[in-house]
Amino acid sequence: DVGDLYEKDVFKDPTYARYFVNDIYYSLPKGAEVPGSWNGAYLDCATDNGEARNLESDAQRFNDGNWNAESVPLGSIWSKYYASIRACNKFIENYDYIEERDGVATRIDLEYLRAQVIFLRAFFYAELLKHFGGVPLLDKTLHFGSPELKEAKRATFDDCVKYILKECDDAIAVFRSVNQDWASNNFGRANDGVALALKAKVLSLAASPLFNGNSDYINVKDNQGRHLFPTQVDNSKWKLAADAA
Repeated sequence: DVGDLYEKDVFKDPTYARYFVNDIYYSLPKGAEVPGSWNGAYLDCATDNGEARNLESDAQRFNDGNWNAESVPLGSIWSKYYASIRACNKFIENYDYIEERDGVATRIDLEYLRAQVIFLRAFFYAELLKHFGGVPLLDKTLHFGSPELKEAKRATFDDCVKYILKECDDAIAVFRSVNQDWASNNFGRANDGVALALKAKVLSLAASPLFNGNSDYINVKDNQGRHLFPTQVDNSKWKLAADAA
């Protein structure tokens, strides 16, 4: 228990700043963790491969098609990942206030923290992209009720892909500049290899028939008539995915 802390204390003390980043990691998906209220059902119970014992399980709602945009049984993915993105934005905005401290953190250590947060923000956007397609891209801290938040527009699928790839490239550049020893006390944390893997995964998603000119999304437009998903198949996306892998 560190007692009462204020924002200025967190983003001045490198120990507290590291705690702040550690807390962001808790939002990562945990292996076979299932979303929503699945009541012990396995993921296969949401498909024709299985049947949930509890018919009130969200898995059963998937199975019988008893869900919609308001009752999607995926848990709080939207709010969870946007809260994490907000935390990433706050860290990046306050990064320059974090002080080096002998025996605690050098500037290289702090740069490594910054690279992790850039990667984590890309990862959370990739998760949102996977579930919802294009989403609003928020790269600064906004407060609930902020006019900018209310006016935030949904980015296209391809714009989100470009944003995530750039974030990964930015993180990779910092990771490689600090050249930390991944095998020691940084086990389990992001590094350049993880960021490269995310790039390959996102490019494969963009190349897949699900999002590459899928005619099911031809009428998905924003209120300005802009298509939010690619309307034409682009086979060059497979080349990009293959090169990244």
